[in-house]
Amino acid sequence: MSEHTAFGAQQAYSVFEAMRPDRGLGIDRMACLTYSLDLVAVTAMLISMTGAVDDELSGGPMCLADALGSLGPRLRILYQKGRLQPARSHFGILHLFDGVLHAVRPQPGASWHPKAVLTRYLGDDKSIRWRFWLGSRNLTISTDREAGLLLHGMPARKGQRIPEIAEMIRALAGQLDWPEAILVELADLRWQAPAGVRFRKLHWRALGSTKPFFTPLPKSTRTLIVSPFINAGGLKALAPRPVGSTMELLTIPTTANALGEQPGMKMRVNEPPQPDRPALVATKDETSETEAPDPIRMSGLHAKLILQKSDTRNRLWIGSANITGRGLVGRNVELVAELDVDDAIAGTLEAFVEAQELASFAPPSEETLEREAADRALDDALQAVLDLEFVLTSDDDGLYLEASDSLDAFLEDYRLEAWLFTFPDSAVEWPTASRRIVLRPGQVPLKLQTFLVSFRAVSRRDPVVKRGWAQAVQFPGFDAPARDRAATAAYIGASNLAAWFRARLQGITPTESTTWAGADKNGASWGVGDGPFGMGRFALEEVLAAWARNPSQFEERATAISEVLDGFRLDLSEREDEEGVEALRQLDEVESFWSSVRACLDIGAPHGA
Repeated sequence: MSEHTAFGAQQAYSVFEAMRPDRGLGIDRMACLTYSLDLVAVTAMLISMTGAVDDELSGGPMCLADALGSLGPRLRILYQKGRLQPARSHFGILHLFDGVLHAVRPQPGASWHPKAVLTRYLGDDKSIRWRFWLGSRNLTISTDREAGLLLHGMPARKGQRIPEIAEMIRALAGQLDWPEAILVELADLRWQAPAGVRFRKLHWRALGSTKPFFTPLPKSTRTLIVSPFINAGGLKALAPRPVGSTMELLTIPTTANALGEQPGMKMRVNEPPQPDRPALVATKDETSETEAPDPIRMSGLHAKLILQKSDTRNRLWIGSANITGRGLVGRNVELVAELDVDDAIAGTLEAFVEAQELASFAPPSEETLEREAADRALDDALQAVLDLEFVLTSDDDGLYLEASDSLDAFLEDYRLEAWLFTFPDSAVEWPTASRRIVLRPGQVPLKLQTFLVSFRAVSRRDPVVKRGWAQAVQFPGFDAPARDRAATAAYIGASNLAAWFRARLQGITPTESTTWAGADKNGASWGVGDGPFGMGRFALEEVLAAWARNPSQFEERATAISEVLDGFRLDLSEREDEEGVEALRQLDEVESFWSSVRACLDIGAPHGA
């Protein structure tokens, strides 16, 4: 792959867009490493991977359902336990991501803090491509200022080997369950960096280890630091500094105030990041035909960069590590790329830093110090809750959540609420002297079952001090495939079955009238055609032509079609209203047609036989 085709004029602004497969490529596997996680961002990522729409969150239900069905089994997301954001709404689909999530529990006093996406692509011609992004962005809907690096890899003679990528994946991401052959291939790849960049080294740190990431550039004359969080340990890790060299820091006001004026350092500030702000997603009831959406603007500072300049070199460190002792030396799990960059890239970064306002130092107020101490105390106390094992059980009377040990010590200072991820308005407060609560009375419909449970802890002394998170818990007997079928069918909806069925047979995504969250898209049509299920102009010959274009791809789609049709039958069989009965009758027509297709192409046993 040439430098021009890998990094030309169309360099992607969005990380998701950067990882989107080019024409003729399909995603074979994808790993995401992140500290915090928002399932709305995962939704945007999956829709983006389809390339069906320009705005990730404007994709429709069929687009998302297809992306989840095709990419979901190939996707793994590793995040820090306790940092999965509870959603305001599950939208009927977000809980289907529970099977791709893997929580990592760091050692006390450390964080699982890498931010990276690694993707393997297979071409129609059997070619192999890889992309590796690392930087500062979490897998959240962020409008903060972020920084990252994208590398392109392939089995070739030209390019640079970076065996640390395979070593990192082997050590940090065992939960990916990737075969040894993939790790061997990864270690032998040749990688290309963007124009003006020479890759020097990938720094990474395993759980609980200490390892410095920074070695000063000899004879450096200037150092620029960009990081929202900086402390004395981080500044110490940047030593020694040559006599006469200058240092400038770009950080956030609270960090600047905590550091105070530093001899020989110029300090500038930008707005603080908002990494845990919940994503705002328009739904059917929240859209307006006249109101335009608020424009997205860059807000806080979340990038992590160090630039050192000498008379002959511009050395850049970019990645996930803040300029703190835990970030640059240990014991956080971090990823940082060490690069040499040209004067144009270095000059752009210098201009950005120099454009920010100088810090005006003010000691933090007593109230600020007390609030920060209260937040730290809550985080420390939550470790005991995160260390517990939770188990879901159910019977005819309800769904129960049981903890492996008593919560009474935590409940002395904090209230704890819990709710099933799919019922965000049904929080239950955890009582003292009890290890078991009724999380949900009665039976939970199959389509809403999940092993994700949301929690919220609130200080009894100061209710403003609180934190919410969701986590996976044990759920013996949970039938994930059956739930997936029922939830997908319910999410698509009986009224949209015809359009979905036709699109899946043809391998296309039609224009959809709503976004994946249900917001109106100016009345666009599904384009179902004649008849109740659009079969009037949809002949068997049309399907055979689609199969002939790519038999293996068609037969892969056929499996998903059969599973969703099973889900529709299960969902509709539980309805006794007139609309449900009519939809079930029409489903019989679809299944009859589908049985003919399967029999003609000899794809397994005829569906519904």
